[in-house]
Amino acid sequence: MADTLMPHWYEITADDFKVERQADEKDLQEVADQLAEFGDWAPEIMPVIQLNHGADEHAFVRKLSDVSFRIRLIGEIMRSGVLENSVGVCLQLNGLPDKTLFGVEAFVTELNRQLTLAQKQTCVTAPFKSGFWRSATLISQADRFVVTLFKEPWVGFDPEPLAAQDWFDDAAETLLSEIGPDKLVVAIGTGAVDWTAGRPLPETINYSEAMSRIDAAGASVTFSPWALNSYSAFINEQGERRQIWLLDAISVHNSLLSLEKLGIEKAAIWSFGAPDPGLWPVVSSYMTDNTEITEELAAIELMDYVSYRGEGSFYRLLVEARTGNRRLKKSADGRITEQEFLSLPRPYAMGRYGGGSATQVALTFDDGPDREATSQVLDILKEEDATATFFVVGKPAMRAQDLLRRMVNEGHTIGSHTYFHPHIETVSRGRMVFEINATQNLIKGATGHNTLLFRAPYIRGPGPLSGHEAAGFAFLEETNYIVAGSDIVPPDWTGIPAKEIVSTVVEELNEGAGNVVLLHDGRTEGMQTIEALPTLIRTLRDQGYEIVPLSTLLETTDQYVMPKADVASSAFNFASFGFLASIEKAFVVVFWLILGAGLLRSVFFLICACLRKPLKRQSRYIPPSATVVIPAYNEEDVILGSIATALAADYPDLKVIVVDDGSSDGTYRLVREAYGDHPRVTLLTQPNQGKWKALNAAYEIIDTEIAVCVDADTQIEPDAITHLVQPFQDSKVGAVAGCVLVGNKKNMITRMQALEYF
Repeated sequence: MADTLMPHWYEITADDFKVERQADEKDLQEVADQLAEFGDWAPEIMPVIQLNHGADEHAFVRKLSDVSFRIRLIGEIMRSGVLENSVGVCLQLNGLPDKTLFGVEAFVTELNRQLTLAQKQTCVTAPFKSGFWRSATLISQADRFVVTLFKEPWVGFDPEPLAAQDWFDDAAETLLSEIGPDKLVVAIGTGAVDWTAGRPLPETINYSEAMSRIDAAGASVTFSPWALNSYSAFINEQGERRQIWLLDAISVHNSLLSLEKLGIEKAAIWSFGAPDPGLWPVVSSYMTDNTEITEELAAIELMDYVSYRGEGSFYRLLVEARTGNRRLKKSADGRITEQEFLSLPRPYAMGRYGGGSATQVALTFDDGPDREATSQVLDILKEEDATATFFVVGKPAMRAQDLLRRMVNEGHTIGSHTYFHPHIETVSRGRMVFEINATQNLIKGATGHNTLLFRAPYIRGPGPLSGHEAAGFAFLEETNYIVAGSDIVPPDWTGIPAKEIVSTVVEELNEGAGNVVLLHDGRTEGMQTIEALPTLIRTLRDQGYEIVPLSTLLETTDQYVMPKADVASSAFNFASFGFLASIEKAFVVVFWLILGAGLLRSVFFLICACLRKPLKRQSRYIPPSATVVIPAYNEEDVILGSIATALAADYPDLKVIVVDDGSSDGTYRLVREAYGDHPRVTLLTQPNQGKWKALNAAYEIIDTEIAVCVDADTQIEPDAITHLVQPFQDSKVGAVAGCVLVGNKKNMITRMQALEYF
């Protein structure tokens, strides 16, 4: 198991060299929650502090020679929160010039002194190409010295292996002799570098993106027998000559094997993101001494990444993911020396398009219509002579079809936002078809127009991040929907002030974030969107922006994105959804009537309970014999617990009969194995005939005076049977019902059930 995580949470800013946290509270909490699941096995945290990529490295190193600057910077690090729940700090020296080491050495020495007083560790990371790992001062002051042992090509570098095996072995041996085994941590790279002929700067990309580009070009992957690294050379559709060198699970396996043979026990994985998924089996095998790893690396699924091509505010599915398969061979020393792809893996790929000019802005609204919020939005848009696109949810739209007609009549466009607003990556294809078609038919019936516009609920504005999210767009591509993204999304749903909504939109527009603004009209309570909208429209126009419909960004017309539907089908849909809306209203009325009747029933029984005279216990009372009857159908998860609580009841000679009503799961088997020989438990089974047939089967063999019937998921309190049986002392009592408490009050249904039982 990995013992340390090194998240890149902090950086030194480019303009004034101050320490700032890059991770937000949500990210930090998510990591904390995941680590909590490991319990005592959770890895340590050592956050990395790095200089912003846009900073002047030479100026920063010169500043480090100033003692007052070092004191200020160290103070900021100690106060930044970086030490909370961590074992120390890791300084990333990558990119810093190493000609003059005085300032860097003094900084690390003074920081180490403060960290030692705080009982924290000091870590330094540096690339092998630098001279930092040759500094005796840095080595002495660091508790851990991490060296990235792979090449990071820069301007003018020719295509080459990123970690040729002989080069890696020689470099690792040199590091071991200079730093020593106690402090040395060798960081092994995973990712790829893409060289394009005619471009001086190669591009660093992740493994999944590399495979997407290779697949798009129809190219293949070659395994270099001398470097033991993989590469691909091809000419793409634009006629560019490219060469991609990769660090994959194979190179990681061979590198870890070399470190082990050299006696280097500490290794790190330096990922560029979305690595070869075989990486984790390789790391696991290294930590568990599993030598048979090749079969686990054969299949490659790239579902944690989505490749994007093009630019724009709209996106569509280009290609679906494909599982790759490779054949590997190992040499006698355990290294993998051959890799042959039988089929290349590829991730999902999405294409971006549309966007308009830099001065054009499209206003869009999600999650409506809401009777109050949407009406006010439409009033403001009419007053300001502005257009917008409303991505409506079918369920509330059915109750506000007049608002849909008003949108179209006042020059706005409508898009689909599904019917029930689900996470589309979690629903079946059949459910997806329903969500899309039901909303389409509703819009058609209400307005006489179809819509080609769609926006997915919960998907981030620029598009899906994982293959599981992207898979939901296959049906949209098949049915020619235009999927709109959202470039600027002020979190108006959180209740931020109207002024902040306006400033967020304007600032991001001025920074070139995109053209499509997303706001919400699903409610008014706790939101300031209505208050912000007039000011936003006027501010945008004052700054030279033109508010346009989405169709303008697509270089088409509203008539194209919302074509007229045929009259017959529109009329039919109008009547159908009108009828459904009436039925829904009727159901609401019936629901509240039933709820009211249930409350009256509860009040009645409460009054009766208060008026009931308590039963006087007879002297020399002998409890009658009793049997608990438990009918069960597919109750393997709860049946044993129910039997156990019955047997544990504080009642003399209590018997239990379990009737398995033809269960298709393991109910019968579990009861037979656990209680087959129990003297007080009888197990019956029968073909599935229903609960009452099961009860009758038990009644035929009961030989006790009292039968207590419970469901298979019932947990019986120890004194419950005693209380249930006592009223039978009165000869007029023929049946007794107990008090049922709901134990899983997690949603509206179970809470209503609890109210009913009360």
